Amino acid sequence: MRIVSVDGRDSEVFRRFFEVRYAVRREELEFPVGLGLQEARVLFTGVHTAGRSDGLGLVDGDTWAGIAWLDWWLLDNTDTVDVELAVVPAYRRRGVATRLLDAVIERARADGRRVLSGMNSAGDPVTGESAGTAFAAARGFVRKHAELQQVLELPLPSEQLAALDRPVPGYELVQWREHMPDEWLEQFAVLLTGMTEDVPTGDRTIESTRWTPALIREAEARRVAQGRFTYTTAAVHTASGALAAYTQMGGSPETPDRLSQYDTYVHPTHRGRRLGIAVKIPNLSALQSGLDHTAVLHTFNAPENTPMIAVNEKLGFPPRRPTHNLGTHALTPRQPVGAATVSVLVLLLRIQANRQRSQGFRRISLSAVRRACAQAVRGAMLTVSSDLGAYCSWGKAGRTAFDRRAGWGKNLFGPGPCAVPTCSCAPAGRGRDAEEGQRASGQAPR
Repeated sequence: MRIVSVDGRDSEVFRRFFEVRYAVRREELEFPVGLGLQEARVLFTGVHTAGRSDGLGLVDGDTWAGIAWLDWWLLDNTDTVDVELAVVPAYRRRGVATRLLDAVIERARADGRRVLSGMNSAGDPVTGESAGTAFAAARGFVRKHAELQQVLELPLPSEQLAALDRPVPGYELVQWREHMPDEWLEQFAVLLTGMTEDVPTGDRTIESTRWTPALIREAEARRVAQGRFTYTTAAVHTASGALAAYTQMGGSPETPDRLSQYDTYVHPTHRGRRLGIAVKIPNLSALQSGLDHTAVLHTFNAPENTPMIAVNEKLGFPPRRPTHNLGTHALTPRQPVGAATVSVLVLLLRIQANRQRSQGFRRISLSAVRRACAQAVRGAMLTVSSDLGAYCSWGKAGRTAFDRRAGWGKNLFGPGPCAVPTCSCAPAGRGRDAEEGQRASGQAPR
């Protein structure tokens, strides 16, 4: 089997790449959402300020066995690559995901990245465990964040919406479609930035996106190029003229039965006044007024975001289901706590493999590894999976290396302080957050 690079410029190669991802999502997710073929191709082939996307495929003869979709952050979180792995059922447990992951790690290292981040969107209804989470855990990933997916069948009865539509005194509503009026650009950039700062991210460490009017216009142009449509409703504080809240929903003609609730955000100084539902109701009315068919509206929230979940339930979204079933789990590593801290993850083995061939290794027990590392790096937090066989070598900053019994690389860290590259990844055969259209089309994350 051979690795194929995918940049979207070859339409047939991109179609085969996309079909693997789409088929896996269809098979494994109860409510699959995501970009359509042409939307995704615009994302791959275009030049975007905030990020770029490309991918890899593992091909067996003329059969595509699996793919890796990569999103490279360019403005913030520039040490991070978002990755989604998808493996067709006939090729699972044959090393396809491992081959792809190895290739991804090599590319991430070459680009100077330190973190691979991904999400698992399917699993056992109670435990959240799956073949994908097992794949991730075996490579040192730890679960850092969960999200709840809720779905609502549209259209809703107009009388149901009318019963919930109550104006908030002191505020008026404004609406727009694909292009925001110039008068709101500056203020809307502030709200979008606030959204990225305030959205719950669990134990993940994520830099917020600093939105600007130029980035907003670029995102709008990208959505138009993708054929996407967006409905926005915002609340304006009458006395000050300030934008106080907004919500956005949308979709694509490529997937007319799958619509997305993107952001809903209320500025901190205007919270506690029912503005969240006050902007959602008219926006939902506008969205479904253009529907001539049934559709499902998807939304995602962190389980701890109880105020927004309560708003969604008032709209008719079903009560919360187990987050391990409908939530998405960002799998990120434990982070180093300083230059001399040793954080050991199996996933590091390929990123820095074969960098210290000149240094000797000695086989030792796991307990001996713990003792030696504690002596070499005082006060450091050491994380070691209990099922690992280990090698240990030492340098000036207490550098250490491990290999897995499967025979991954041994020499991890080059000369200098122990600045440990760290990674996390989407599990085999599973997708990232199904609502990646938010970021892909320029929406602020969730």
